[in-house]
Amino acid sequence: MFSILVVASLEYSQKATVQHITKTLPKNVPHQITARASPDQCRGLLGGIEPVIFSHVVINLQDVTEIIALMKQVLGLNSSTSVVLISDLAQRKQIIEQAPDLNYDHLTSIRRLMFIFKPLKPSRLGLIFDPQKEREMSTDRNQDSAKQVATNQKQVFQELTSRLGNRDKRVLIVEDNRTNLLVILKFFSKSAIQVETVFDGVQCTDKVFAMPPGYFSMILCDLHMPNKDGYQTCREIRKWEKKNKHRAVPIIALSANVLDDVYEKCVAAGFNDYMTKPVDFKELKHVLLRFMDPQDPTQPHELMKVKSGESSASASR
Repeated sequence: MFSILVVASLEYSQKATVQHITKTLPKNVPHQITARASPDQCRGLLGGIEPVIFSHVVINLQDVTEIIALMKQVLGLNSSTSVVLISDLAQRKQIIEQAPDLNYDHLTSIRRLMFIFKPLKPSRLGLIFDPQKEREMSTDRNQDSAKQVATNQKQVFQELTSRLGNRDKRVLIVEDNRTNLLVILKFFSKSAIQVETVFDGVQCTDKVFAMPPGYFSMILCDLHMPNKDGYQTCREIRKWEKKNKHRAVPIIALSANVLDDVYEKCVAAGFNDYMTKPVDFKELKHVLLRFMDPQDPTQPHELMKVKSGESSASASR
């Protein structure tokens, strides 16, 4: 049986982590997942007269000091609980530097301490909770064979070409990573949709402001770029549209980081939606159709909304 405690400070991160774990847990194994927002909220569960014995404590926090304190508390309580740290390389380095007394090699070898690197994917959690790969999500695959994958991709391109191809639709791609850009361009080359490309936010705003309103049907914009990042780029376009009373063009954020405060920042900047990299072709198809060929064309494009339960203050950060 899995008894899992998820500690994540941001609500979106917490929900995403719980969802990913749920998708990878084998269906025939009983499990219970408890989620808390801070180490303080875990005191009654981990300490006291009758502490809860968790099989795993999954930590997704931003403060390194809090991470180390909670990690040491859990490792010191009993010899059966495993700690799973969701972090990036920079944060992992900080943890090791600020807690040099721990034997990381030994703890890793006995599977009491495991680092999962962002961006978080079900397949990475599947290595822990579903090592036998009983669940399909544990391998990030939705099809059983390469042939089926190819068939599905062909259907994606056929549908896009039918609904959007050769209809004067134009997408602006803002991406400084040439490998990612080539992948996206390959997608559009098979869809008969016109594309233009720029490599940073400065080039993006220059091009958008120089064109007549409605010239671009959509903008796919990377968040982390030199000269001007995606957040600032989106804010400037929204300000320009409002000033000139232009209809807002759908702007979709692209980023490899799916957790932390990225979602909230996208909401505040004015993005319509958010996609993780590497871009999934099927997901991109749905986004393109939703904004460029909606079922109800009379409805205006909606901006991203703060998830239920999140305060308006978090969205304005």
